[in-house]
Amino acid sequence: MKLKAANILLVIVAFVCIVPIIVLIVLSLARNWMYPNVLPKDFTAEAWIYIFQPGNNIVSSIFTSFIIAFTVALLSTTGGFFTSRLIAYHKFKNKLLFLAYLPFILSPVIFAFV
Repeated sequence: MKLKAANILLVIVAFVCIVPIIVLIVLSLARNWMYPNVLPKDFTAEAWIYIFQPGNNIVSSIFTSFIIAFTVALLSTTGGFFTSRLIAYHKFKNKLLFLAYLPFILSPVIFAFV
């Protein structure tokens, strides 16, 4: 059975998306993982146990961060949708698109001068 290029590309994209998550999980369980070692010397669940201990504010902080991120994502997506719709149907569409792209055009130029 021959693999098509699209299937190979799908496998590569999945690998690139999953490997960082696996590395983060291993890092959260690792202890004393020094540079030359390929794998950590020992694994422990201390960090995960600490998160769920009573009297710890980490879970409430994670919940607060999630609520803030969700609110910002919802508001920015909604605002972007209506703004792009207004620009798309406006009679000065080209000028408004230029103004919308202006920060992306200027930031590399400003960065080059700094």
